[in-house]
Amino acid sequence: MTIKIKSKASEKVEQFYKDVWERANIDYFGKQVNWATKTIVIEVYSGGKLVGVIELHTQMGVMYIFELAVAYSHQKQGIGRMLVKKAEEIAREEKMHKIHLDTGKNWGTGIFYEKMGYMKTGEFPKHFGGQDYLQYSKFF
Repeated sequence: MTIKIKSKASEKVEQFYKDVWERANIDYFGKQVNWATKTIVIEVYSGGKLVGVIELHTQMGVMYIFELAVAYSHQKQGIGRMLVKKAEEIAREEKMHKIHLDTGKNWGTGIFYEKMGYMKTGEFPKHFGGQDYLQYSKFF
């Protein structure tokens, strides 16, 4: 056997995935399913200046909040809440059954998501940068 390490999947690897998942989809889901991913970016501007953004990734009925950022000068003004609400609206329109995110355990952001109806569904000890993270989810 030979092991190769590459920085990008080749066409051969992409075809291999396709072949393997066609069989696995039947075994695990009872049908062929679409694993295509989609990225959605929502931006908020004030006075022509970008003050907030949320990046969402969707796949197989699940929306992931990949990034949520609000300018320090505009925090505590409801921009983050507005962005998350818009993400939820899109999730419902696109018939998603779940929306989830990861956040630092000691960042103080968990209460923000809990107030919006998210529940803690996972913990990631020593995750990014060695910090503990939490996963929050909302089910539709």
